[in-house]
Amino acid sequence: MKQRKKEDGTPGLLKVGWYKKNNLRHHYRDFQDGATSSKGILTKARRIQGKIHERASKPMRHKILPYMKLTEHVKLIRYDLLIILFGNEECTKYRKRNLAQMIRAKLSLIARFLLFIKKIEVSITDFASIYDPKHYYKVIDAIHQFAELDEETGYYKIPYRASELTTNINKRGLILINECIINDDLEKKSKVENFLSLCKQGFANVVNRMVEETRIMLQRKKETELPLIADINRFSKFLDNRIDENIEVLSEKFLRRAWRDLAEACLIQLQLFNRKRAGEMDRFELDDYNKMKFITEKEEGYRSLSKEEKQKAKEYGHTVIQGKLYKSVPLLLSAKVRDGINVVIKYRKEAHISSKNPFVFGISGYYKDAHLCASNVMRKLSELCGAKKPELLRGTPLRKQMATKCSEMQLDLTQTSTILDMMYLSTRKYTSNVLKLIF
Repeated sequence: MKQRKKEDGTPGLLKVGWYKKNNLRHHYRDFQDGATSSKGILTKARRIQGKIHERASKPMRHKILPYMKLTEHVKLIRYDLLIILFGNEECTKYRKRNLAQMIRAKLSLIARFLLFIKKIEVSITDFASIYDPKHYYKVIDAIHQFAELDEETGYYKIPYRASELTTNINKRGLILINECIINDDLEKKSKVENFLSLCKQGFANVVNRMVEETRIMLQRKKETELPLIADINRFSKFLDNRIDENIEVLSEKFLRRAWRDLAEACLIQLQLFNRKRAGEMDRFELDDYNKMKFITEKEEGYRSLSKEEKQKAKEYGHTVIQGKLYKSVPLLLSAKVRDGINVVIKYRKEAHISSKNPFVFGISGYYKDAHLCASNVMRKLSELCGAKKPELLRGTPLRKQMATKCSEMQLDLTQTSTILDMMYLSTRKYTSNVLKLIF
C-alpha cells in the first residue's frame, strides 16, 4: 500500500486537518467558508497552509501565491528570498486587485527561468546566485535557449521572454544591492554591481537588439484585418434588442439570468459605441456614472447646431472615467444604454452585489469589487450575434477600424484630434496604424 505523505494532502478551512484532494468532497460543507467552488476551497487551503518565506508581505501571502498551483516553479517562488522581495515591491507598487495576475505572471516567468538555468549550471541554487560575473555568459546562453532562439535566422520564437527577463534581472539586481547594503555584505554587493555592469552592455547589444529585430519581423508579417461594417451594425442591433428584451423581462419580475444578460449587453454596447479598451469599461465606477452631464441650451456650441442635431445631442449623456495610465477619458452614454444601466443598478441588491462594490457592472463573488470581464463577454456575444467574422469584433480591431475611417473620410486635424481624444489614442499610434493598413 502506497504511503501517503503530508505534502500530498490539503488542509481544511473551518475543519483544519490534512485530507487527500480526491477525498475533499466528503468534507465540502466544512471546507466552504465562503468559497463557492473547489478552486476557491483549494486557494483558501493554500493560504492557511502557508509554506512561504518569512519575508513575504501580507499581499503576497493572501492575494498572490495562494492563487498559484503548487508546481515546481511555484515552489521555487515560495522560498526564494530575492523573488519574494521582488514580489513584495510589485505588490506595493501595484495595489489594485486587477493587477494581481500581472504580478503572478512576472513571478512565474522568472521562476521558470530559474528552474531552467539550474539545469544548465548546477552551482546556481537560487536567483541571487545568478548575480556573479562568472555566470554572465551562461545567463546569456540560458536566455537565448529559454526564448527559443533560432541560430539560423537570428530570431526568437518567444521574444517576450527575452525582453522581460533582461528587464527583470536588472530590477532584481538593484533589490539585491539594497539587501547587501542592509546586511553589510560588501563582497556580494561588488559582485552584483560587476554582473549588472556586464549585463548593461550585453543585454543592449545582444539580447534587446535581437528582440527588436524579431518584433519588427513579426509585425511586418502580421496581416491586419478590420471588422466589417455590416458585422458592426449587426452586432449593435443585436445588443440593442438584447437590452430591450431583458428590460421587459425585469419589469415583470426579477430573474438573475435576465439581470446578468442586461448588464453584459449594456457593457458591450457601451464599449462598442465609444471604442474603449476592455479594462476601462470593466471598471466603470458608479461615482462616475452619477456625475453624468447633459448638453443644455446655455452651452456655447448648442446654438450653432441644427434642429435635428440638437435633438440628437440631447439623447446622450457625458461623463469622464479613468483610462489607461490613470488618465481621464470621456464616455458617451445613449438613452437606451442609460435605461439598461438604471435597471441593472436598481436590482443590485437582488443580485447580491455588495454595497461596497464601486463598479457599475459589478457582480457577486468572493471579492467585494468583482466585476464583469468585457473581453470574455464580447467574445461570447459576438459569437451569438450572427456576424460573418465574429473573431474580428474585439476591442483593438474596432479601435483600429475607427482610426482607419477617420483617414478615409479625410477629416481635418481638429476633427481627428477630437476623435483620438475620445478614444484616448495617441496621434503617433494612430498614424502608425493607418500607415500599416495603407501600405
